[in-house]
Amino acid sequence: MTRGKLKGLTLLVFFIATIVFLSGIAMALPQIKMGSRLEYYDVIYREGGFDKKYGLEAKAVPFATGVEVVTALQSGAIDVASSGHVPLTILLSKTDKVLVVAGSAYNQGSIYRMVVGKGTPYKTINDLKGKVVATKFGSGSFKAFLSYLKAHNLSEKDFRMKNATPAAIIGAMQGGTVDAGIWFEPTISIILHKGWGRVLLDFKGHATFQVHWLASRAFAEKNPDLLVRFLAGAMDGQDFLMKDPKKSAQLISRGYKRRGRDMPPEVFEMGIPLMDFDPRILPERVEEIKRTYHFFKEKGRIKGQEPNWEELITTEYLKKAQAMRK
Repeated sequence: MTRGKLKGLTLLVFFIATIVFLSGIAMALPQIKMGSRLEYYDVIYREGGFDKKYGLEAKAVPFATGVEVVTALQSGAIDVASSGHVPLTILLSKTDKVLVVAGSAYNQGSIYRMVVGKGTPYKTINDLKGKVVATKFGSGSFKAFLSYLKAHNLSEKDFRMKNATPAAIIGAMQGGTVDAGIWFEPTISIILHKGWGRVLLDFKGHATFQVHWLASRAFAEKNPDLLVRFLAGAMDGQDFLMKDPKKSAQLISRGYKRRGRDMPPEVFEMGIPLMDFDPRILPERVEEIKRTYHFFKEKGRIKGQEPNWEELITTEYLKKAQAMRK
């Protein structure tokens, strides 16, 4: 090969490599840091590819509960995440750096359930006085329990309370190291499926279950288009959960396996129908957040002043996402 031809070939290879490199840059999707919990609406968003549908890549940052999620949002460690209304209410009493931007899931309270060991003799909550009860302090499950106790002239001091994550509750029920656990889906269905417990009671009428999508305020103001695209995908995922629970359960099972937890789809099919995955921020749900604030304020568990709800709970991004949906 002559020197001229070799030089030409080298330039051609360089040209092709440059095109490939630039194409890779062009194809790279903008990333968002998403607080990731093992909840239906979180897992379906990623496993269903609803981020890619709207030109995003959601980088999952794992957390155990909404209590840890809201702390990460406040610090700016993540951009978006879901949380139950109790952790977010406590958070908003401390900071204005986080916004409530959409709904994730809703239930009238029956989804909060207390489970006890399958072979235990407990028949009523009074049988558990002096026994170990596990739940996550500052969670919706905890508030449901406290509301139930108040309605039945009981006190948390009647029980030996244990602060525990969902995974820890599952492990404790399996090992018999607690007498009762309180949580929601899919934790309860996992315990029932494994045969490690039975439902003693639920908390319908004592607390609503409502989960919301939250965003770092700094992220939302700097990247409104990315937040809108995220919410459009989240709504698609929530629709998919309601329209095709069977396929959704299969995708959630796959997502659990990626996190090292092998659970059959049937476990998730048990819990999906219990929730309404409505993305709207309805007035009655805002009122529940306000009631939650006053509930914990009266108990001395919230020290901060009442937040400016109208400023921190916004439908601005949700409305744009609804218009964007494909």
